[in-house]
Amino acid sequence: MADAQKNGYIGRLNEDSIEGLNSTQIFGAVLGHEIEHTTKENAILQNTPNVTESQIEKVPTDISKKIIEESKRELIYEF
Repeated sequence: MADAQKNGYIGRLNEDSIEGLNSTQIFGAVLGHEIEHTTKENAILQNTPNVTESQIEKVPTDISKKIIEESKRELIYEF
């Protein structure tokens, strides 16, 4: 928690605001990201020489961003 406070990441996931989301929605975004790391395509990237961390993280991060966006859209329709 101290590192998150120091770096300004409280209430953020992959630099996206998670304000208003419940723990299940946040957990879903984290799981979506981590599950993508288990795909064949991502495993190949992880084991390819000269591939950067940002290349490995791009698709998993895009997936978590999409889950966050869709979860926020659900919040709009709940009211």
